[in-house]
Amino acid sequence: MSENGEFQNNAPAKVVSQSGYVNLSKVGYGGDILGMLISLVLIFGGLSGRLVLRGTNSSTALVVVGFLLLAWDIFSLTSKIKKVNAAKENQAALEQKMHMQEDAVLATPTNLGVSVGVRIEQDKALPIAVMDFSPRLNGVAMTMKKKEKAYIGSTDRVRNIINFNNMDLTVAFDVTAISEIVIRLQREDGDQYSVILPSNVKVLSLVQQ
Repeated sequence: MSENGEFQNNAPAKVVSQSGYVNLSKVGYGGDILGMLISLVLIFGGLSGRLVLRGTNSSTALVVVGFLLLAWDIFSLTSKIKKVNAAKENQAALEQKMHMQEDAVLATPTNLGVSVGVRIEQDKALPIAVMDFSPRLNGVAMTMKKKEKAYIGSTDRVRNIINFNNMDLTVAFDVTAISEIVIRLQREDGDQYSVILPSNVKVLSLVQQ
């Protein structure tokens, strides 16, 4: 909306995430623990002389292989734990940042007077059934529509903010036309993602710094 209160059309804008997608709920240690148990079976089986390494008929070789596999399993598990802990710390910092941004944007009380639909459509290459990006519109979780590969919400505010729980991607915008706001979510090169905003909104500089 311009200073004189009239709506203005804007060119579509792109905002790119500052981090890749992270879904901590999908991280598990079952495979690593199972691998360690198998390695221990090989070690104790070789030490007891009841098991031998196929092709060598040697229990000593089996013990060596067991220790090598166990070392790899321990390394894999500890690396994953460190990665998950770092991701959790980053997630906590991201959530704090999101709440601060939301508070700053929502401090502007201007209302549209009507409710406008907001829709985020995922690129067809993004598996919404596996990757839930969990977008929030003005601090409220948007509704996932798996069959449509989209998230939906609504707003009656001129100034709005959308952010994502699973990546550092936040965009604040002013509504400049009373019509459905359709935003496209797509993947960029590497691990980054971006949103393409339509011409009936004006992206604020807050999230492009």
